[in-house]
Amino acid sequence: MIGGRDFDDSKYNRATQAVRQPGSTFKPFVYSAAVRAGHPVTEIVDDSPLNPPVIQLDSTLWQPKDDDDTTLGMIPMRQGLYLSRNSRPSNSAWRWASRQ
Repeated sequence: MIGGRDFDDSKYNRATQAVRQPGSTFKPFVYSAAVRAGHPVTEIVDDSPLNPPVIQLDSTLWQPKDDDDTTLGMIPMRQGLYLSRNSRPSNSAWRWASRQ
């Protein structure tokens, strides 16, 4: 397993010690599930915030957002994956789950 460039330079193993945001892990699964369900990567999707926000178990509101706090409006699904947009997969998962 490789977790850095030079172990003599830095003992920090990025593969096992780095803390990652969950969104970075689940996004490819959401996009691949959409493609398997028949949605083309050219499908135009809305990169707007969830409306209404999700109410969490502790009654606080949760709203997915990107690190730059921007939205891009209507974009192709491919661009959402390429740019690693956070609100797009959240909206899609929410919309597709509500159809079931």
